[in-house]
Amino acid sequence: MRTIYTCILCFVALASGLKAEDKAIKLTLKDAVLLAQQQSVDAAVVRIPEPELRETNLNELASSCLRFMEHICQERNIRLVSDLWDAPLLVRLDATLMEQVLVNLIKNAAEAIEKDGVISIRTFSNPLSIEIADTGKGISKEVESKLFSPFFSTKPNGQGIGLIFIREVLLKHGYTFSLHTYSDGLTRFRILFE
Repeated sequence: MRTIYTCILCFVALASGLKAEDKAIKLTLKDAVLLAQQQSVDAAVVRIPEPELRETNLNELASSCLRFMEHICQERNIRLVSDLWDAPLLVRLDATLMEQVLVNLIKNAAEAIEKDGVISIRTFSNPLSIEIADTGKGISKEVESKLFSPFFSTKPNGQGIGLIFIREVLLKHGYTFSLHTYSDGLTRFRILFE
């Protein structure tokens, strides 16, 4: 990344001697520098350690995260509902990183609801997966396409790092995931462990 960034800076230095009619080239190079800086910052901000995989009961992990977020949700009159698979669901994962992911997802759901709503967390055995759903205001298609962009946030004081962190943790584990608002009005974040 530093090599690309250095090359771009060299081009900008050369372009500084361009005439006024070459302004478009200067703007393009300036955009390239901004992009390189953003990617450099993004890489530093979301540096995730390698997951330490251990067999973990997904249901217990989900229950623990719900208990942790219970007080915050009660203050907002948000009901937490769990529908966990009857038998233990064992997954090889880094419990510390995955706990941060689930807490972050529940926090995001609570912020989307603001007050008076429901957050549900469900686990499934086939396919082995977890889903966090909320009754918040939903996500438009336009916003949905930007959600995993560095520093993009729909919150007034948001930093746009939370979903980047979630994405990076899940990718390091090799899991697939999706985030959509469906026709029933629920926004669902699904993580597939297989």
